[in-house]
Amino acid sequence: ASVRSGASDAGGEMREGFGRGPQRETPSPPPREFSNLSHPWKNLGGIKSTAVRNIDGSINNIKEDDEEDVVDLAANSLLNKLIRQSLVESSHRVEVLQKDPSSPLYSVKTFEELRLKEELLKGIYAMGFNRPSKIQEMALPMMLAHPPQNLIAQSQSGTGKTAAFVLAMLSRVNALELFPQCLCLAPTYEL
Repeated sequence: ASVRSGASDAGGEMREGFGRGPQRETPSPPPREFSNLSHPWKNLGGIKSTAVRNIDGSINNIKEDDEEDVVDLAANSLLNKLIRQSLVESSHRVEVLQKDPSSPLYSVKTFEELRLKEELLKGIYAMGFNRPSKIQEMALPMMLAHPPQNLIAQSQSGTGKTAAFVLAMLSRVNALELFPQCLCLAPTYEL
């Protein structure tokens, strides 16, 4: 059955199309349900069908010889939409566990809010950093707390994780004391 721009009743009576004059249409079979797809990812590989657009605008699916199930164009469109949507959408889960959320060091928007030494602030601004990154906003208050706390943080490359832990180490160093005051173990060559 072909799909036309005009509409017809179940009895197949004549209706006007869009600029084509009266047309006689036969009742089309009911639309194919998606019930044969148990999961939206089924039939992605090995689809063996060819869509042909007729002169009158109708579309026919031609099944190949190997008799596999043919996924119609609506199903393909739905699958493409699901794939695109899952690739574009991303979710970020941030879980913060802290003893005192009312602490002034809970989260910061500027480096001044961290109450760092003046030398450290000058160094930060001299290197071109204007404000903390998202990971630094959450991590630095916890790393600078007294007493020191353990922290596990995960973030993409280039988001400021290394700068955060180096800044926390340098904030605890006393330049007047002439002995090792911090130890940085770097498991990768990058650091």
